[in-house]
This record gives sequence, structure tokens and C-alpha cells, in this order.
Amino acid sequence: MSWKLSCTVLRGEADGNVSFPLDHMDASGRKFPYYIHLADQEFFGFASLWDRSRKPDRTAVESTVLITMPGNELMHEIHNTGNHPHRMPAILHPDDHEAWLQGSLDEARAVLKQYPSDHMVAYRVSPRVNTPKNDDPSLIEPISETETLDEKRNKEVDGAPGGQGSLDI
Repeated sequence: MSWKLSCTVLRGEADGNVSFPLDHMDASGRKFPYYIHLADQEFFGFASLWDRSRKPDRTAVESTVLITMPGNELMHEIHNTGNHPHRMPAILHPDDHEAWLQGSLDEARAVLKQYPSDHMVAYRVSPRVNTPKNDDPSLIEPISETETLDEKRNKEVDGAPGGQGSLDI
């Protein structure tokens, strides 16, 4: 394989926000998803590597991998699970796309830096976001840090948003 530099661009939601989900584990070992987006960009790109290879039957296989780095203050606190905790994707500033895609190896390396925490927004959301069959705007509504799933379920059953008497998890 011969990896090439690429940029994986995420497009904003209808409200103009782009986001990516991550889980946070609390002291008791429970995981909670967080909705994370950038406060200063409608679109953003992750630094990534790309390759196209061929199987023996000549079928093309396209592969991409996101570059990660040590997490900034915000991401270090939130992303504390998985095989590589306390990491974050390398988010490219718009002015750095050309250096990443067209620059020398040294220029590309120079743009790999932590995105500033104060330009990011993160809050806890319902675990429903982790189920692919769920697809509605309530998935990214904030829930309180202290609100338990049972409290959220009771609110929804009692007629608050999503209150059809059930909660898909």
C-alpha cells in the first residue's frame, strides 16, 4: 500500500453544525455519548490518509484512516474510553487544507496540531444516538450531566419531547 494525504470533510447538519460522537466513561464505568461540534466552522476537515489497492480479482479497494493526536483539554477529559483514550482526530483549520494536501511532508506535519478547546462545543446526549435505527433531531438535544436515563425515560413517557410513551434505546 502507498498511502496518500487526504482530507475527510464533514458537512454541517441543517442547523449549520458539524459534529462527531464520542463516548465518555464515568467513575462507575458507565459510558455516555457526547455531541461535539465546532463553534467556528460550518464545515471542517479531518487530516486523513487514503489508498486505493486491488484485490486479486482486480476489484478496487479504497481505504481511509483518520489521523489522531493527543486530545486538547476538552477532548482529553471527554474521550476516555477505547483502545486509545485521551485522543482526538486531527481537525484541520481551513487555512491549513492546502498545506496538508499539497505541501511538503514537513509542511503537512506542521499543520497537525490540536484544535483549540475554546472553539469546540461538547455536551452529553441520549444513548439513543448510538443506535443506527434512531434518526431524529432529538438525538443531539443536550441532557443534563446528572440526568439519568431513567429520568429521561420518565420525562418522555410523561409527555415531554418524544413523549409517545416509549424511548428507543
